[in-house]
Amino acid sequence: MLKTDFFKQQDDEIVLKNISLGVELSEYMQDLLEYGLGKFDVDFYGLDTKDKFQLWKPYRKEQVQQLLLNNPGDIMKGTKIYDDIAYTFVTVIKDNATNEALKYSDGYIDAQTFQWETVARITDKELNALKHCKKMQAFVRKTDKEDGILLPFTYVGSGTMEYIEGSKKENGAHLFHVRMEHEAPEDLYFDFKLPPEMKE
Repeated sequence: MLKTDFFKQQDDEIVLKNISLGVELSEYMQDLLEYGLGKFDVDFYGLDTKDKFQLWKPYRKEQVQQLLLNNPGDIMKGTKIYDDIAYTFVTVIKDNATNEALKYSDGYIDAQTFQWETVARITDKELNALKHCKKMQAFVRKTDKEDGILLPFTYVGSGTMEYIEGSKKENGAHLFHVRMEHEAPEDLYFDFKLPPEMKE
């Protein structure tokens, strides 16, 4: 926005340039800009926290990428690692059309422990990077679509990752238990718990 002809930076504030908008339109645009920036701050940063994500709030993959200052178009993979932190996107109940090999065993085991399965045929280098992550930031949804509408993910917080030795599956995926910093509320635990058929 600062590269356009409409705004300039002045004393750590973004203000409208003195262009021929008229007084009323100029005041309206300034108010609209301040409202939008304020709303963004409340929605994505909270009032009292420097955290990038608000607990239990919905996010789309591209929003997460934007907040991490990464390419919002780079959303193909379900897990990204930045600065030794894993960001994972989990859909608990897979679509019936999904290949059986891609129906991962993801979900809450209890209200504070999340089981997460890596992608199939993960390389040793990728697995090693996951094992050395300081923590995981988890974004979860129950299903990918509802009434034909693509659903966002709920940010369920961060946790420490523990690799489950000997957990390699036939499809080449591995299991981790993630001890979450925040206990899941009852409704989210119910929605995101590990489906019985996925339990080992």
